[in-house]
Amino acid sequence: MTTSQARPLQGRRVLVTRPRAQAPVLATVLAEHGAEPVVLPLIAPTPVTDTSKLDAGIVRLARGGYRWLIFSSANGARFFLTRVQTLGYDERICQQARVVAGAATATTLAQQGVRADVTLTNFRAETVSAQLATASLTDQQVLLPRAAGGRPVLPHTLRQRGAVVDEVVVYRSAPVPESSAPLARWLRSGTLNAITFTSSSTVRHFMAALATEALTDWQQEAVVIACIGATTAATAQEHGLRVDAIPEQTTAAALVQALAAVFARRRSASAAAADGAPPRMLVTQEP
Repeated sequence: MTTSQARPLQGRRVLVTRPRAQAPVLATVLAEHGAEPVVLPLIAPTPVTDTSKLDAGIVRLARGGYRWLIFSSANGARFFLTRVQTLGYDERICQQARVVAGAATATTLAQQGVRADVTLTNFRAETVSAQLATASLTDQQVLLPRAAGGRPVLPHTLRQRGAVVDEVVVYRSAPVPESSAPLARWLRSGTLNAITFTSSSTVRHFMAALATEALTDWQQEAVVIACIGATTAATAQEHGLRVDAIPEQTTAAALVQALAAVFARRRSASAAAADGAPPRMLVTQEP
């Protein structure tokens, strides 16, 4: 096995923009594939200050008032379970409902002793309802913990199926102001080979950081952009970014594999171009 096969990202500097608590997972997988992870969190998830609606949802869950509990992100799961503990409940109250989560979020839940009854390989708002096609949602009570500013697609599609959805905001994604200067410096110098985005929030704060630094002339075509899912990719494209890699599964491992595939294709294209180039002529100077 060649080095490019065993470590397909050898020598590539890859920016990790996800929150500091989650960055090590992606950074580790990148390093295992030979990359040099550059960790620069662009967002910092923070719990909401007004927890009245969240608390009411947790109390109702503990009393068996919900049929479904749907987590759309690992951060949402963490903050929700932290609040459950703060209110004096055991995490196992979640099992009063059928728990639905993506693969990465299901792992986070399992670490806290909560079992996901339905694990979706590709958790995307537009497709969650379809992936629950065999379940009857008519008049079913659904608790949906989520981030502030979350897109309305998921609750809307669930309600179209007849579900009664309670949305509760559990956290907000705050910007990390000190990330703007180093980000602009690296982009100007061309030292980054790839950028990873793991949520729409990371994309929005990336663009905000560029605006703060008045950076409009960075060489985007020289940087591979990888987004963890279609929703994040759509946000990136809406902001004028070219997206090169979108994995089929919304996990760190799948994201790195998709990124490695892009560089592999580029190596193949470069090799093919070199093989097809006309022979170079050796020009000697006459005496």
